[in-house]
Amino acid sequence: MNRKTLTIAFAYVGVVTGAGLASGQELLQYFISFGSIGLFGIFLVGLMHALMGAIVMQLGSYFQSDHHSIVLSEITSPWIEKVLDWALIFTCFVIGFVMIAGAGASLQQQFNLNSIWGSALCVLLVLIIGSFNFKKIQQIIGFFTPVLISFIILAFFYTLFNYQYDFEKIEVVSQELNRLFPSIILSSLNYFSMCFITGFSMAVVISGDALRPRFAGLGGLIGGILVGLMGIAITIILFMRIEVVKDAEIPMQIILNEIHPVLGLLMSLIIYGMILNTALSLFFACARRLSSKHLDKFYTYYVVVTLVGFALSFLGFKELVAIMYPILGFIGMGLIAIIITGWLRHRPSIIKEHQRRKKILKLTHKKYNPSKLFKQKDENKLEDLVDASNLVNEDLKQSLKERMDDQYD
Repeated sequence: MNRKTLTIAFAYVGVVTGAGLASGQELLQYFISFGSIGLFGIFLVGLMHALMGAIVMQLGSYFQSDHHSIVLSEITSPWIEKVLDWALIFTCFVIGFVMIAGAGASLQQQFNLNSIWGSALCVLLVLIIGSFNFKKIQQIIGFFTPVLISFIILAFFYTLFNYQYDFEKIEVVSQELNRLFPSIILSSLNYFSMCFITGFSMAVVISGDALRPRFAGLGGLIGGILVGLMGIAITIILFMRIEVVKDAEIPMQIILNEIHPVLGLLMSLIIYGMILNTALSLFFACARRLSSKHLDKFYTYYVVVTLVGFALSFLGFKELVAIMYPILGFIGMGLIAIIITGWLRHRPSIIKEHQRRKKILKLTHKKYNPSKLFKQKDENKLEDLVDASNLVNEDLKQSLKERMDDQYD
């Protein structure tokens, strides 16, 4: 496993968890409201995260996408692509301002601040970080992931071994929560679809920066497994402590605060960071798509969509989750069906292209490495491989040149 694969895995977790996991509020409404059967639902979601994480990252790498429309145009008909394109832009924008509201709720619960201050700080950080180059943004998105995993492990084992549980009472209290769907299967499918459609646009941008589809897919698989395990652990924690967290805006802060106030403080900052990650990813992906024909105006679009999102975030975090997430989940179901169909159709070509790009990279390293002898037959072989690639020759050559310049500078 190489460093790029881990970077992709952590970035994928960072993109998905802010909207679906970090606060715990989503898990209360989608799973714990069903009682113990909700644990089956979140396990099912974990399997779907692993599978779809691998698929979407492979597609992004194969098509070298820098926005979601590139992938969609290759795997579906023009009119479906247009519908999904606008649905994804809408999703990025909507979940973006839900995350701004979540950032305000997070600091309000921990520090008793007016939510406007937490939201305003989130917007300021989104605007600042969005001005960085893409590689730096990708590193920032993945930064909080290992820390969050550590805190979830700590909270899981502490909760498991330090409390006495009355499961009959837990079952009764949990089923008094607001339930978004009549069945756990529908709730699980809708929740995962919401997570997927939230992360899809940025995921294909992240994987589009990886040249080899198999490694990108492995990163998505690892990231999906991590998201799945985190979801299972958090759901068990909240189920066990349902009497304490049932009315909380950000339940995971309450759990860590019970262990120690310092941990509660740190967890609030980590949750804030994960929410910031998702807001950043969504507004970035939204602006990248809107400015695809006017790349010089990317940051202008980015500022506008972020500030409009800030204005809409004052509707309230819990309320926005209950209203917007189910709607986006149903849209996401259609997207998942199209992505799986497109991946199955292109899978043989993806496998061949991975091997082709492996050879291309090997020859390109030889060409740019001053200590290696690069012969005319190597040049001819490289040209043949580049011509056979699914990518436009000049785009592939430029990508290879940039990579070699970075490595041998």
